[in-house]
Amino acid sequence: MRPLKSIMAMALSLSVCLPSASPAQVPATTTPDEFLSLLKALKSALYPPKFVVVQGTPTATTAPSGVGFVSASGTTKREGRHGFDGSLAFGAGFGDPVMGIGGQFAVNITSVSPFHFGHSGNVSLKFSRTLPTSFGNTSLGITFDNLVPWGDSHRNKLKTSVALTTVKQFDPSGLGDYIPVIFNFGASSYSQYHHGVTPFVSMGIGLSQNLSISASYNGDYTSFGVSAQIPALKNVSFSAGILDAFNDRHQERITLSVSYNVKNLF
Repeated sequence: MRPLKSIMAMALSLSVCLPSASPAQVPATTTPDEFLSLLKALKSALYPPKFVVVQGTPTATTAPSGVGFVSASGTTKREGRHGFDGSLAFGAGFGDPVMGIGGQFAVNITSVSPFHFGHSGNVSLKFSRTLPTSFGNTSLGITFDNLVPWGDSHRNKLKTSVALTTVKQFDPSGLGDYIPVIFNFGASSYSQYHHGVTPFVSMGIGLSQNLSISASYNGDYTSFGVSAQIPALKNVSFSAGILDAFNDRHQERITLSVSYNVKNLF
């Protein structure tokens, strides 16, 4: 990020290059507030927004219409198993959450071993609506997991989750260095350790254009995650997380994932 001095020098050079006006037309002085607003505008124009995501809980947002995605993930342990357990997911977004309803479907393949690839999995579906609020960019969404199961996924019931997700921009420095923060909360129809309605909450913070951290509580345990983008790898993101970070359910494990998205799929 450029030092503040270089940004101030750029602002001053711009003011020098502008044609001068007569005193009768424009005042020759600039107030501190006006100069600070100019610095913020320059900084916003020079630097793209920061990268922010959340892990560990359902959210209300959907992929933009026509954007497809595929992701591969794995955990070091699940349900008392030893070794590495992987899964694969792909899907796309559709609709318009601002003017109407946004949607997203995903096909989740939970059996990825060479001898049983695709033998188990499910289809999930999500709908989202952007709400007019003054606090931030807010969405209300509903997710249906395990909507169409096959193989071992028949053992699990349909899971419904309702979430409210808000993205708020904060400027602690007052110089236009905005930090995006995601606030997300809601409830699921059940969880791994609760048979009834289970609340959840999560938060994500964008640290830079390519790095984000998050914390979540899914009603069963607390998890922490970090997500990153590599500029040289366009449309690719990586995530790592510690599930059950405090080992409250004796399910502490590491999860790793890589995702790729493509625009204008349809």
